[in-house]
Amino acid sequence: MPAKKETKKPKIASSFTRSSSTSLPPPKMNTSNSSIQPKQSSLSSSSSSSSRQGPPPSLDKRRLEVNQRLLAAAERGDLELCKQLLNPPKNAAVEGGDDQPVLAADAWFEDSSNLGWSSLHFAAENGNVKLVRLLLRSGAIWNAVDSLGNTAADIAWSRNHEKAYKAIFDEGVRQTLLLNLLKRKNEDSADADDGVQGSEEEAAAETGMNEDGDQGKVISSGEGNLTLAPPTNDLANSNKDFLKSRLEFFRDEEDKMRCLDQDGNMVMADWESNIMQRSAELICKDQKPGFSALNVGFGLGIVDKFIQSYKPSRHVIIEAHPDALAYMRSQGWDKVPGVEIFEGRWEDWIKDSDAEEDVEKMLKLGSFDAVYWDTYSQDYNDLRRFFECLPNLLTGPEARFSFFHGLAATNAFLYDVYTRVSELDLKDIGLVTEWEEVVPDITEETWRGVKRKYWDLDSYRLPLCRLEF
Repeated sequence: MPAKKETKKPKIASSFTRSSSTSLPPPKMNTSNSSIQPKQSSLSSSSSSSSRQGPPPSLDKRRLEVNQRLLAAAERGDLELCKQLLNPPKNAAVEGGDDQPVLAADAWFEDSSNLGWSSLHFAAENGNVKLVRLLLRSGAIWNAVDSLGNTAADIAWSRNHEKAYKAIFDEGVRQTLLLNLLKRKNEDSADADDGVQGSEEEAAAETGMNEDGDQGKVISSGEGNLTLAPPTNDLANSNKDFLKSRLEFFRDEEDKMRCLDQDGNMVMADWESNIMQRSAELICKDQKPGFSALNVGFGLGIVDKFIQSYKPSRHVIIEAHPDALAYMRSQGWDKVPGVEIFEGRWEDWIKDSDAEEDVEKMLKLGSFDAVYWDTYSQDYNDLRRFFECLPNLLTGPEARFSFFHGLAATNAFLYDVYTRVSELDLKDIGLVTEWEEVVPDITEETWRGVKRKYWDLDSYRLPLCRLEF
């Protein structure tokens, strides 16, 4: 656990350092930019500033007053008063005898004059677990950020309040799983109504939750709630647009290869090499002679080089971007013995479908002893759909799977949440996951000339998954 910070209470949220919350210690959080912009495109993003001035105009004076009372009670740790403010007695009248009913306070309300802190932030700062749970049950938003981009969980961890952190973490996992489940059910319902699964173009256009302008920003909903506003116009957030855009492959000032998209965002770079090397080792080492491997998403071919070092008899690469395919061939991958290039989106080749055409494609693709997934401009919903295909892709209980875990990799708390969410989703599908911590080989120079970081943590959690029998 990190040493307790000596910062004063925010009103002044400064930088926060944290370590473990699930099975591995998470990295240090950099609050100078807590945007949630993983390589997989995904989730949501924010910057570290807010332009909110004064109370939101849509809240009347009485409602603002009761919300301010809730904030003060939460700061003092007055659990009973918070209960009364959140759930006032029915038919109670306001003091002063004006016969107006007492208004219930809004658990989600954030004070724009106090760096956007909510009651949940104050409860978390005090380590008041009972109050944290009350506020979450009453509508507090588990992942809302203050003006510096800090969630209440970040505040709890900065004060070494592990139980308060865990309460918010558990709620985040619960809500994320429920929202993902509802999204899948809605998609299934829409498919059933249409009688088809939708066109490839529609599938390619899915962007998930991460959709908003250049670097994203912390914004107010106009009702006292500060939320993460994700970017909308980056190519990284639209698979359809990304696949139509140009990629640039070049060596940087340190003579390291990198690939940038048309917006100047990094698709892949050499800093990932130690992660890719260890990933390839975990899925390929000690495999039977003549094993087969699948990599979804070529990028710079870093993981493919390491996979080749284990001499698979069959090495399949699925890649959709025309420029990545051209780069792959320029490096001679189409001439490497045993390498097969399947052009197109992975969804074109891997479908949980009984349609004759889809079955033929799956038979052509085959099954594998080692599988790796690392795409760009796709979100967690896309990754989860790939998870669902794994029982048909893996050869058996000895087969292994891993993926680039860049989910929310610029915010340590949300990285915790998606680590747990992905582990639970994999378990639901029938895979058990082990996590290994890797320290990325990364410096500030890595991001020179790049529009936005997709990684800002000190540790990487490398997943190793197997079918559970």
